[in-house]
Amino acid sequence: CFNKPIKMTPEIIAVWADILLAVPDSRLFLKGTAFNNPEPVDRFRRLFLDRNVDPDRVIFEGRSPHPALLECYHRVDISLDPWPYSGCVTTLESLWMGVPVLSRPGTSFAGRHSASFLRTVGLDDWVVDDFGTYVNKAVWWANHLDDLAVLRGSMRDQVAASPQCDGPRFARNLEAAFGHMWRAACERTALSR
Repeated sequence: CFNKPIKMTPEIIAVWADILLAVPDSRLFLKGTAFNNPEPVDRFRRLFLDRNVDPDRVIFEGRSPHPALLECYHRVDISLDPWPYSGCVTTLESLWMGVPVLSRPGTSFAGRHSASFLRTVGLDDWVVDDFGTYVNKAVWWANHLDDLAVLRGSMRDQVAASPQCDGPRFARNLEAAFGHMWRAACERTALSR
């Protein structure tokens, strides 16, 4: 998870701990500017230790220049979305770099970005409704790395071909929305005279 640590609540830490315990050789890679400082690293190490996870199984890495950050995705099998606030740009970068994102949408707008992106690129089955399914799906993929490699090998093409990367379509839709808003504003103005 390369999202900001403020999005990493105790609830999602517990879920990630369950995944780590279910996949004994797995490691969790947390990356972000906050991890340049010892305080958040120590806090997260304690949270995992409280969940019976050896904190040495969690990799903490601070900020990198953007190209180096993107290269870090080559060290990742699956991105785990935080909860209740999901990733946004982080999710898009992960998908572009060929790493699927497992997400349980939150109830707010800020908790549903990843779900929207995943569905738009055709990864609906990576959006789950509950934490039990989140854990089970992460464990399944961690134990089926050959299948994961096939998915990852086609992911950039899948993202590039999706509406997510269709600039002309976005422009047409935005233009239509602006036209609709303009006409509605003109009608309201005409009615108020």
